[in-house]
Amino acid sequence: MPTHPAGPEMRQDPIRFKNLVKEAETRLIDAGLEQKEAIVLLEKSHEIDTQEFWEQMAKQGLAIFISENIFRYYTLPIDFQELVVVTDRFQIKPLLPILNGNGQQFHFYSEYYDHLQYQSQSLHIRQHVKLFQQPNQSFLRCQ
Repeated sequence: MPTHPAGPEMRQDPIRFKNLVKEAETRLIDAGLEQKEAIVLLEKSHEIDTQEFWEQMAKQGLAIFISENIFRYYTLPIDFQELVVVTDRFQIKPLLPILNGNGQQFHFYSEYYDHLQYQSQSLHIRQHVKLFQQPNQSFLRCQ
C-alpha cells in the first residue's frame, strides 16, 4: 500500500490499512478459510497497527507478506497502488521496480589487489559480487 511520511494524507494511512486487512480477511474466507482461522492469520497485522508505527513511517510504501508460518512487513522507498492478493504464493511483482531502480541501474567491475568484483547498483539496492580471487596477482594489466 502507498504510505505518506508527512502531510494530511498521513492520517488516512491507518484507515486504508484497516480496510485492506478487512479485504484480506474477506478474501481468505471466500477462499475457504473459517472466519476464526482468517482472524488468527491476520492477527499480527493488527498488532503493528499502532499510532507509533504510523508516526515512524518514513517511507512511501508498505508491503506485508503473511502465511501460516511467516509474517514480514517492509517499508519501501517507492510508491505503488493498493493491492491485496490471497493465493498460495507471495506476489512480489509490484516490488520489482526497487530492484531495477526504474531503469536507473549501474554496473561496473572493480579490480582489487587480490580479486575482481562486479558491482550493481540501483537507486535502492547495492550488490557486490566477488567474481574470483587469486592471491597476490593483478587481473588487469596495461601494456
